[in-house]
Amino acid sequence: MIQKTGVEINGYKNGLLFRFENLREFHRAVQHAMDKPRESKTYGRVSELVSRYKREKSFSGCYFDEALQRKYAYKGGLDKILKMQGIEVQLKAAEYRKQWSEYDGDDMDMDRMYNEQPFLSRRVKVIGARNRGMFKVYINVAEPWMENYENMMWKTWAACRICDELENQGHRVEIMLCALCEACHPGYKYTLTEIVLKRFEEPFNIALLSTACSPWYFRIWLFILWSFYQRSNSNLGHPITAANHYNINDENKTAIIIDRGDCLSEERANNFIRTLDIGSEFDFS
Repeated sequence: MIQKTGVEINGYKNGLLFRFENLREFHRAVQHAMDKPRESKTYGRVSELVSRYKREKSFSGCYFDEALQRKYAYKGGLDKILKMQGIEVQLKAAEYRKQWSEYDGDDMDMDRMYNEQPFLSRRVKVIGARNRGMFKVYINVAEPWMENYENMMWKTWAACRICDELENQGHRVEIMLCALCEACHPGYKYTLTEIVLKRFEEPFNIALLSTACSPWYFRIWLFILWSFYQRSNSNLGHPITAANHYNINDENKTAIIIDRGDCLSEERANNFIRTLDIGSEFDFS
């Protein structure tokens, strides 16, 4: 775990950063917090949070014992994701990419034709693993309490489509889970947590993503983590958008940010994907 103070976040120079290189490292830090709650910076806060999550699930989306079983995967969420529109077909066709044309093709799309776009498509086999570019996908899981798991599943769905499409084009993709909040800790305006879910060279793990993009990851594990390692405010702040922070850095020009409020329904997820502009072959329309 990397814990840094005085980090520039959203242009403010005294932010607090937690960064984990993988999910296993993150859960080791959370487990340490639960094993030694009296060592927390906010005395008794970790025990108080665990007791609360054992009594209720409306705030976090599941009971504490259920969250423990879903640390690295959630089969119920995975089954739902795979049945959502487009994912099953997309995964089976992973070795092909779609090429649109006005003149020839194996299939046609009426919606594209009505929108005066090239509507005939050919399936072109992807040859080799060309390293044409490197993209980072940031998924901000900091959402208000009223956003339930069914809403947040569309973030997973959007990330699946984006990652699959980019890698079919020969790009490499890294996926980072993040949560950016304001007024979590006294003395720090912003608190940012980052967890690497997929490195550029690693395969895509939908089972892992189906549990990481969830209310309980934000409202159980992150709250316990923050309360143990830093003195925390009673309400643990409120979620904010992360796009301004990541867009400030030149190195993140190729970043795709699924932010707070993004992709919380099928319509919003589809609209988000349609706004992406990453080269002439990247076309979700």
